Amino acid sequence: LNYATKPLMLSVIEANKIISDMREKNANTEDIKVWYQLRLPNDNGKSISVRGTVIDRDSVVSSEVIIQIPLDTVTTIPRTKHDIECRYATEHFQPNIMSLKDSYFEKIQVYLKLTVKENLERVANIERGTVTLENGDNVHQFASPIHHLCETIGQIERVDGSRTIESRGLELKADEAEGIQQALARLESILANMGYGCKSFNVEKYQNDEIAQFMDNKYDMGRMIGGLDKLEKQSKFEQYCSARFSNCGEDLLTPLSENATSNTTSRVRATFEALRGRAVKVGRKS
Repeated sequence: LNYATKPLMLSVIEANKIISDMREKNANTEDIKVWYQLRLPNDNGKSISVRGTVIDRDSVVSSEVIIQIPLDTVTTIPRTKHDIECRYATEHFQPNIMSLKDSYFEKIQVYLKLTVKENLERVANIERGTVTLENGDNVHQFASPIHHLCETIGQIERVDGSRTIESRGLELKADEAEGIQQALARLESILANMGYGCKSFNVEKYQNDEIAQFMDNKYDMGRMIGGLDKLEKQSKFEQYCSARFSNCGEDLLTPLSENATSNTTSRVRATFEALRGRAVKVGRKS
């Protein structure tokens, strides 16, 4: 292939094919050079870009933007050149012959540190606004999705008393409940490690609201099936639990760990596991 007879600029497909052919034929890569051009944003600029120009034997093979960083969406600072290449490389980036220059990385870091601070402040200011819930409470925007979730659960479970036999299938599914529980565990862990434990504030405010009271009455097995002896209650309880956990595909539930015990597993999940022949180990009494 005589590159001197080729046009000065090739299409991306042609350029990539030439580079690929060079590798396959173990061509002398010393003949391939890449020139880089860093373009920093001006006053109204919204991105940082790096152009890579591939030259083979003094002929330009390709010249394309190989790194593109949209500044308005950056919320974390890449720690290494590899981080930037992984996150922001375009389809024109050729990892076998291209790499972000150290001097470019240092300049990009300066811009990103300032940009991340501005972006986080903008997001925080938006989220720190307040909204009014349907019940009239004013809450921070941060908390509104959680309150909305609680109201949605109330609607699914028909807290307003509109439940019929036909609407039984609309109960909260077990896999949905697990997803909510995992998000709650993550949130509680974050807040607790910040010093905001679950009892730090006035949590009693929502412990006995309309939805919580409805769920307490609906799912308290002791009151619902009163008048039965202990074994009969246990049998009824197992039947009820099985129905609750059968409203989703079992494969959607995260399997319990081998170390799970009755101390770390809810009664409902333990009953479900037992009915599937996977009895949960009894934990030591405290």
